[in-house]
Amino acid sequence: MKKYLSLDENGYSFLDILLDERVVFGELAVPRDLVRKAGGINTGLNAKRKYELVLRIAELGNVKIEEVENDISVCNNLEKQDESFIFIDDNETEGNIIDSLTTDCYLIAKYSERLIAHNLFNSAVESILAEAEDKGLKNVTVALLEGFLSKNDSFYVIDDCTRPVLIFKGNDTCYNVLNTFADELKKSIEKSGYKTEIFDVDREEWKEVVRYQNRHYKAAVGFQSFLFSVKMEDGKRYLADFIKAPKFNFLLDAPICFSSHLGYKAEDFTILTHDINYKNFLEKHYKQQAKILPPGGMISENPVNINERKYELTFLGSYGDYRKILLELEGLSVEDKTVGTALFEKLKLEPELTLEAGFDKVIKEKGLAMDEDTYLARLHSVRKVLYAASYYFREKAIKAILESGLRLTVFGESFKNSPFAGWENLNICEEVPAERSLEVYGDSKISLNFMTWHKAGLTERMANIMLAGAVLLTDYTDGFNEGEGEDFVDFKLSDIDSLPGKIKELLKNESLLSQIAHNGRKRALNSMTWDKRAEELLELI
Repeated sequence: MKKYLSLDENGYSFLDILLDERVVFGELAVPRDLVRKAGGINTGLNAKRKYELVLRIAELGNVKIEEVENDISVCNNLEKQDESFIFIDDNETEGNIIDSLTTDCYLIAKYSERLIAHNLFNSAVESILAEAEDKGLKNVTVALLEGFLSKNDSFYVIDDCTRPVLIFKGNDTCYNVLNTFADELKKSIEKSGYKTEIFDVDREEWKEVVRYQNRHYKAAVGFQSFLFSVKMEDGKRYLADFIKAPKFNFLLDAPICFSSHLGYKAEDFTILTHDINYKNFLEKHYKQQAKILPPGGMISENPVNINERKYELTFLGSYGDYRKILLELEGLSVEDKTVGTALFEKLKLEPELTLEAGFDKVIKEKGLAMDEDTYLARLHSVRKVLYAASYYFREKAIKAILESGLRLTVFGESFKNSPFAGWENLNICEEVPAERSLEVYGDSKISLNFMTWHKAGLTERMANIMLAGAVLLTDYTDGFNEGEGEDFVDFKLSDIDSLPGKIKELLKNESLLSQIAHNGRKRALNSMTWDKRAEELLELI
């Protein structure tokens, strides 16, 4: 027998359910949308999760619970909608007696004002204590109840599980990609059954963030957000410390580039990054808690057959002139300029090195000794060398591709100012924002990815290319090499000359091209979507 829950003015009231949990006994199908609006399933409870969820739904309106075993037409109609429901049975929420009493005490504390208003508080407490005494657990239950009624930390550990995830948004860097990340994460968290709240610094004065002081959330998440570094008026305390939630900030570039925002540390603050080298650097040099959580990709529905696509080879990134970046070294001190120039040459010769590994080699070769603060300050002063090195190899690869006669389609004004602007086999199209990138990938047979010197990570471009059913062709990155030649194809920056041959081999072998694209999309659907990232983030919370 299935029971289906819905909102109905003639259904059970909140008090009806609070006073008689038997109303929700048995397998219950709850609309996913109502689960989300109520704040999701409370994972902070080990018993009576279904009962507690239905109470929160009943706060939205009276609840109708419809039994359908004897009505075939109704049953058939509802079963067609099963994908829109979450099914919860009693076994999933049973728990042990301590867990059950914990839930009861939590509910009495949470709804104490309502119980008092209806003269039901004393009887509810007496009922729980009588059950606890019968089980020999009266003292434990009294302690639980007193703690929850005082709104102690244990109360909020449970209560915050159903509060919204606060997302800090407002950064149009790199074709608006970070704002797209925020939007995609919001959708995926809500799809998982939880509420979200957005604070967008592009729509509001950033100082308005102070309204979140002393408010509780399931989590607070930012994407390279400076808001975690905002200090109170006294210039000492951080505002983030007054947001009652575990806090996460995605940093998706070399940590040294964010040194001004790495001063904030807290037990409940974690930096999320996509590169194991960045994680190690954050932990070693900034003593930050860091976890690996790459950005997700956006799913392309019903991708076009790869052999029917418009573009043979695309690159959806920008052109940058490494020479201009190297000129910026002229403004540094003599010693920093010397180190920066040597670092660029070192990365050219050994492109498998990370920025910091190359820096370490350079200062060792030059016999430079420095303390930690000086080390970080000097590395920060030459940090843009990583972009110079990235653009150097990007230009070298594009030149090799074009010289081989292959046609390459690129997007954006930057390529009109590149050395290749007049080449007949370089097709320069209008700039494409992040949210429309899937259209390009979905019309590409092969799409290129060049890492911005991420040596052990996964980027959203890689995921999006694979999800669109195109073949990903990327420079080598540690940790992503399993499946090379089957799910994707990579090349080494130290062997750019072999790149055109790899592309030609793929394009002339349609069955291989199609198989790699198919395998890549399958892999990405399993592990690289924003739905997957939301699931992993919720596990961290």
